[in-house]
Amino acid sequence: MKSPYLIDTTLRDGEQMPGAVFTREEKIGIAIALAETGVGEIEAGIPMMGRTEQEDIAAILALNLPCRITGWCRAALADLDAAEAAGLESVHLSFPLSGHHFQALGKSEAWVFETLEKVLPEALRRFGYVSVGAQDSARADRTLLLAFARGVHGLGANRLRIADTVGVLNPFSTRALFEELHEAVPGLELAFHAHNDLGMATANTLAAYEGGAAAADVTVAGIGERAGNAAFEQVAMAVPELGIKTHLLTPLCNLVLPAAGMEAPRCFPIIGKNVFSHESGIHVHAVLNHRAAYEPFSAADIGRTDDTQIVLGVHSGEAALRHALEKIHINPGKEPLGWLLNRIRNHALETKQPVTPRQLRNMFYE
Repeated sequence: MKSPYLIDTTLRDGEQMPGAVFTREEKIGIAIALAETGVGEIEAGIPMMGRTEQEDIAAILALNLPCRITGWCRAALADLDAAEAAGLESVHLSFPLSGHHFQALGKSEAWVFETLEKVLPEALRRFGYVSVGAQDSARADRTLLLAFARGVHGLGANRLRIADTVGVLNPFSTRALFEELHEAVPGLELAFHAHNDLGMATANTLAAYEGGAAAADVTVAGIGERAGNAAFEQVAMAVPELGIKTHLLTPLCNLVLPAAGMEAPRCFPIIGKNVFSHESGIHVHAVLNHRAAYEPFSAADIGRTDDTQIVLGVHSGEAALRHALEKIHINPGKEPLGWLLNRIRNHALETKQPVTPRQLRNMFYE
């Protein structure tokens, strides 16, 4: 496994988004598309959810994809039984670690260490790869978290995953946390699970890598509970060392979003419809001469079939207008076009819509 790498949890945490549900066929298609990008690991579901979930996971395992397939489990022997029934060879064991979760689940620090010593060795006996999760560790007592990390390492777990379960970290505290863990428990592989409640999941994920994390959880388009998770496509573009085949990102998102019953906002990073659209006169003038002036990557880089779009609206200038006229085979010569720009701006103000090529042709010839 190369390092750093991504763990995609679209099929587990992503499907936990309220209203989202994937059929078996959709799960298989998503798993194949994820593997094709070069992702290191897929968290395929929660075996303890029942026989249907176990059969879904088994169907993914049968694909023999070139990445690790993991099942999410509670820290319970019954969950290990369910993971075995699904045919998994890799599991993730989640332990509550904050006072908030102790109160909600009726657990305690003593329960955590007693259960760790009982369940982790059994998991290591049954499975080839065992990751341990510290749920809500961003809000856990730091002394407790460090003691838990040492216990996980001492018992031989393959990885410890730090979860910012309600998205309260920022990039500075995330990096500091991973640096502290890395120093306190050298040799323990660390991963990060970010939530986006404060809008910093992607930034926090990058900070975790900087602090020493080997892996991080993502979901396609950031889908997930509440405000979602770190977005696969954003992290992949921001960390080229991950080796993700970025030209497959748009097809991947176009597969997952309809299956989840949603679409990306127009201004959403990477995959939003507006990412390659320009209206402002200053921007358009520059982009027409050199696209990289206002586009950090090309549409082809992420597998989009569209390209730079020049939009005619209230902010348009003459460069954009002449470009649009050329596209519809109209040559105005050196004629001043202020009169046409006024029509375009009035149209935009009245309709709150850009001018289409057909409307532009009519405006020019009226």
